[in-house]
Amino acid sequence: MTRTACLSRFPAIFGMFVAISCQSWSAPARADDFHPLVAKGHAFYEEALFSQALEAFDEAAATDALTRRDLVALLLGRALVHYAMGKKRSMDASLTQLASVDPDHSFGQTVPPEVVVAFNNALRHTRGRVGVRIKRETIFGGELLQAEVRNDVGALVRGVRIFARAQGGAWEHGLSMLRVHAPRNSKVAYYAVAVGPGGAPVAMLGTSKAPLHFSVGVADAIFPPHPANTSDSSVHPVVWMGIGAVAGALITVSVVLIVHALNKDESVPSVAALGSWP
Repeated sequence: MTRTACLSRFPAIFGMFVAISCQSWSAPARADDFHPLVAKGHAFYEEALFSQALEAFDEAAATDALTRRDLVALLLGRALVHYAMGKKRSMDASLTQLASVDPDHSFGQTVPPEVVVAFNNALRHTRGRVGVRIKRETIFGGELLQAEVRNDVGALVRGVRIFARAQGGAWEHGLSMLRVHAPRNSKVAYYAVAVGPGGAPVAMLGTSKAPLHFSVGVADAIFPPHPANTSDSSVHPVVWMGIGAVAGALITVSVVLIVHALNKDESVPSVAALGSWP
């Protein structure tokens, strides 16, 4: 066999090797446990049809029907495909996204060690799980809710869906921003969902069954980082500050009186009379 012929057959041979050795790398234990397009992508991967696998994963990411479990399988599938194709940068990007949504992900023993090492490296560059918070601003006739995403180092979040319901009203929703019309001091229930590829929930703040609450026009309470000691033996810091101030004043008055007495005593030599230090 000529060198050219051998090289021309190498991709096929390599593909067969990857297809045999990576069947257990793929996340889905049962295809029907995942979205059909995610399962399809893993099936293509196991057959070493890498381009088709990436296309299936992209189609899944374009839907609005993925669960968080689907998303984890999709990100892992992408990382494995990129590893098999020798695309380290793309693999690292997928693993960074995986680390930000599932930092405690457990890999099977058959996953290539290089992938596990790359995932651990990605963990060092993340700042914890992706999170979401809601900023409130009192406006005329209600409150303005604005979403803020945190720790999304892999640019995984596509948007934040905010849901709110004034007391006695129906649920309203908005994307990244929502105006809630309600009278002052009335209670409002709310929750938020940061969604990623395929509409999968990446982070949540409250739920429809267990929402958070606030009162219109009333700022959230801010508590000190450490609880104050309220025992009888404790003394409030302000009291210590007052005692310190009084003590300082007494010391100052004492110094002034001493200096005044010394100036009146003629037997005490002046600074000029003492001359310079030896």
